[in-house]
Parts: sequence; C-alpha cells; structure tokens
Amino acid sequence: MKKTSLLLITCITFCSTLIAQDKKDAPKDVYYYMGKACLSAGLFDEALDAFEKYKEVNKGQLNPKFNFEQN
Repeated sequence: MKKTSLLLITCITFCSTLIAQDKKDAPKDVYYYMGKACLSAGLFDEALDAFEKYKEVNKGQLNPKFNFEQN
C-alpha cells in the first residue's frame, strides 16, 4: 500500500470516528477535511456527502480559509 493511500485511510478513519463519537461536539471543519480525503481517495459519493454536511452544519457559511474558489 502506498504511503499516500495509508494517510488517506487514516484521515478518513479519524474523521469518521470523530463524527461518530459525538456529532454535536465534532468540529465543524471535520466534514470539510473528510470531504477532501474522500475526494482524494476517489470516494466521490462520500466526498459529496461530507461537503454537503459541512455546508449544512455551517448554515451555508463557508470558511474563507479554505478558499473554495481555487479547490
């Protein structure tokens, strides 16, 4: 397994665990990072779900630090 693949799996697992433990207390940005990891891993449906959840928990406000225009 490539090092990149292992890092993506670790990131996805960490984000999933954090979300599953307590959805109310999970940092809002975790959904963004989950989406990015899933997208990089080719898990497009999961990435879309994560990005939509990110938008939902942030009430449509996107964090400017992520610079969505260029991603």
